[in-house]
Amino acid sequence: MYFNEYHSPKTWIEKARWIEGKGLGESFRSKLRRLCANTTVYHIWEARNLQIYEQKSVDADQIAAICITNIKDRVNSWRKIKKNRDN
Repeated sequence: MYFNEYHSPKTWIEKARWIEGKGLGESFRSKLRRLCANTTVYHIWEARNLQIYEQKSVDADQIAAICITNIKDRVNSWRKIKKNRDN
């Protein structure tokens, strides 16, 4: 379940294509999808780099908590969000 839409990807490529297609447009929902995808990828990549280059392990729950905090902070900073039936 991803934003109340059933989708069960078989691969990361399928997931990326699905997000790419759903993230088109300027609606609140599209912007939120892009933000969630970008934030998640960024923090997973950051955790990967910490593991490889600094031998520091980051728990998946920590990554999720950081992503959620970052997403909430970013959404709270948005101004002039166009209102439509999708919001």
